[in-house]
Amino acid sequence: FLISNSLVKAQPDTSRNEFQRSFDDFLKSSQQEFEAFKNSNDSVFYGFLKDAWTEFDLLIDEKPKPPKPEDQPEIKIKKVKSREIEPATRRTLLQDSGKQIQFHLAPNTYEEYKPAKKYHTINFYGTKVDVFKIPSAAKWQAPFTKDKVAGFFIEAVNNDELVYAVYDLYNKASHKNLNNWGYIRLLQEASASLFSSVNEQVLFTWTALIKTGYDARIGLHQDDLYLLVNFDVPVYYSQYLMKGNKKYYLVTFNGQRKKNESITSVKADYPGEMSPVSLVIESNPILDNSTGSRKLTYKGEKVSLSYNENLVKFYKGYPNCDLALYFPPPLSEVSLGGLDNLFIPLLKNKSETERVNAILDFVQQGLAYDTDNEQFGFENYLFAEESLYYPSIDCEDRTVLLAQLIHHYLDLETIALAFPGHVSLAVSLSENIDGSFIQHKGEKYFVCDPTYIGSRCGMLMPEFSNVNPEVITY
Repeated sequence: FLISNSLVKAQPDTSRNEFQRSFDDFLKSSQQEFEAFKNSNDSVFYGFLKDAWTEFDLLIDEKPKPPKPEDQPEIKIKKVKSREIEPATRRTLLQDSGKQIQFHLAPNTYEEYKPAKKYHTINFYGTKVDVFKIPSAAKWQAPFTKDKVAGFFIEAVNNDELVYAVYDLYNKASHKNLNNWGYIRLLQEASASLFSSVNEQVLFTWTALIKTGYDARIGLHQDDLYLLVNFDVPVYYSQYLMKGNKKYYLVTFNGQRKKNESITSVKADYPGEMSPVSLVIESNPILDNSTGSRKLTYKGEKVSLSYNENLVKFYKGYPNCDLALYFPPPLSEVSLGGLDNLFIPLLKNKSETERVNAILDFVQQGLAYDTDNEQFGFENYLFAEESLYYPSIDCEDRTVLLAQLIHHYLDLETIALAFPGHVSLAVSLSENIDGSFIQHKGEKYFVCDPTYIGSRCGMLMPEFSNVNPEVITY
């Protein structure tokens, strides 16, 4: 019995050991294949960087500038007319094309690598972020040539310290709730602490984007290097080169020229499937609070508006893109804390429609109106947080802000209505009222115009009574 029991016990152990050996062999083989794949891709691309470059013209798209009223329109006749609005077209916010980190290097490289504890501390929009130093990084001096670009790249991808610094920055970007654009900005700020020359900063940021799977290119104009990225939505006022059906937009660094007629870039793409840089932003980045405030007068009373200055700075540098992208990011806790003082007592003991009208009235009459051309000199959409910072806002900005206020205080669904030269909001009410509405997903969405002074839910500007708007959902 004892002998047979020991034999029975030995058999599973032997099987486990054999299985473990097989599994270890499989891991080793997979690791070797992965390294060979990575080295092959880097080597192939290194060859392209040394030889295959061509010149591209740089283009630029201007944002359409539809005529807008110089003064904020005011209601003359308060009689409500019921009308079902037919949409001309429907446009939906693109889904976030960003992805989780996908390094083209084996994961155990980072598990085994023990970085030095030395680091720089950078100021990222008022928030301290630690960046690992790269003590073994070579210094690459101008003038930059194709050979030097190729040399930097191949050294960088084989520098464990540099790759770990990139890996660490990506993790920090995730912890700070940064989207893809925030990740680029973090790389730019970190690069300034790692490299003294702008050209090296560009090379580091470009290499980091490639090695984290993002579709980026390097450009050369005279002795200056430029970063170009493939965004997932159109961007206005920024130069780009066309390669196939893709637009690669110029992302400039401090001190760089904003405009060039042409740029030289490598013909080939990095091997493998690369993701566009997503500009979709569903929620705010996590930045330290730096409270700013301003006062305005609403119905004879002084109202204090608060905002997070760090968040405003982040959004101020955001690429100028499609209106739909400006709706999702919520107001900060700082701004909502100030607005609670106004809206909590104002909305108390009111019906749903009365509460919508109360918020609508504040946006119409409490916030000054100016066209973007008057305030900025160009068409410039604002995120909700920015609308509390700038002294004046136009119809698009009011619509974005109103959508956020209604979502936060009333938890109601909204859509945007884009008329020629004007943008308004429509709100899904549980109450049935008289007024102009549009059917969306089987529900009535009633017009709520944050620019049309004195109008209430369901009231449409007379000049748009026979116009079918574009419906924007987000």
